[in-house]
Amino acid sequence: MYTIYEADSGQLSMFEPTGEEPLELNEAEEMLRRLQRDDPAEFARVASLRNGIRSALAAVTKGAYVMCRAGEYQQLFLMDPEGNVCSRDLPRVLAAIRCERTARPAERPEGFNAAVMRVSRLFAEEVKQRTAERQYSVTLTPAQRYVQREIRVLFGATEDEEARARLNLLERAFCGTLSPVLRRELNKLRRNGVAGQNLERELRGLYEFHGLGRKERRGAFEQAAPPLPQVICSEALT
Repeated sequence: MYTIYEADSGQLSMFEPTGEEPLELNEAEEMLRRLQRDDPAEFARVASLRNGIRSALAAVTKGAYVMCRAGEYQQLFLMDPEGNVCSRDLPRVLAAIRCERTARPAERPEGFNAAVMRVSRLFAEEVKQRTAERQYSVTLTPAQRYVQREIRVLFGATEDEEARARLNLLERAFCGTLSPVLRRELNKLRRNGVAGQNLERELRGLYEFHGLGRKERRGAFEQAAPPLPQVICSEALT
């Protein structure tokens, strides 16, 4: 975050002159290193600021800037005056919010908070989609593909709903991330050509012995609670 309220005066804080030239990340990092070296008290104040600060700046580029984060995923948004996202390009965003350290805050325009919340909802949807993609991007080993194929053969051969539910449970458990021990056990089943009811019986034994039911419940809880999307800071560019 480059533009922030001074603690007492309400003045904005910045480290370089205004300009529309693209500002690369390494340049911005050097500014922060220089600030940390030359003014450690100011650097500590900036580092301790709470999330969610909203400000406004009289700038060449008009619109707004929003920085969002969810876990390790971070995204910067530059919006036009109509509230549409016009860029996520880091150098362009940094150039738009760049200002002199002596610059004073402007009045936040009407509708600014609503625009920030629109971006927040957009980011939350992106986080949800990324989380879902990660959950379904597990690459199956040959042994897992074998087990999955055989389970689906068993599934198609029965109309019993309880039996199908058990097979679904086994497929979920053995087509996720497995320990080296379980991978070796599946390799053995594939190598020996174990199939049909014998395969189901072996898988159910492994499921119980290795406590996969507990791991699945814990994994379901973790997947149900993805990283919380947050607005780290935002600024109206007026």
